[in-house]
Amino acid sequence: MPRKSITDHDEVINRAMNLFWQRGYKKTSVEDLINEAGVNRFNLYENFGGKHGLYLKALDKYRDEVFLQRMEKVDEYENGIEGIKEYFESLKVFLIESKGNYTCLMMNSQIELVPKDKEVAKKVSFYFSKMEQTFYRALTRAMKSGVLSQEVDLNDLAKFLTGSAQGMCVMSKSNQANEFLIAYTRSIMRILHQ
Repeated sequence: MPRKSITDHDEVINRAMNLFWQRGYKKTSVEDLINEAGVNRFNLYENFGGKHGLYLKALDKYRDEVFLQRMEKVDEYENGIEGIKEYFESLKVFLIESKGNYTCLMMNSQIELVPKDKEVAKKVSFYFSKMEQTFYRALTRAMKSGVLSQEVDLNDLAKFLTGSAQGMCVMSKSNQANEFLIAYTRSIMRILHQ
């Protein structure tokens, strides 16, 4: 029997975000959204434009309340290396504690829906660009303060860090997740301190 419908749209979006984050778009059914996100069928279509519309809202919520907050934290560090280090350490801890249940909603969207879905592709493109730009700014601060060698190619390293973050999310679902996550983080720290 479906749960009582929730009238708070933000709460519906939050619950839907968590469902999509755990299960992915394709494995989250309309029935799941009705039963677990607390939206009734009429409101799902009337207020959100259906499953896809609610998914887009969930991606926006993830961007604003999960991703951008993490990027802002990196930007807070005057020593950019410390900001990047904190990001990867906290990502490692989050992925280990979630035991593969939560990885990265945007990365999952990239794998599952891009390039067939232009609306999702645009949101995912923003995500990857913003992450790379944030790492680039942090690396620039580190180089200016003398913490990072002048020989480092900042563009390449920012791209490497962006790819590494996604690699950690992918590997968090493997049988040896903890070992991979620890090795990734340790290797990133070594590269940053060369």
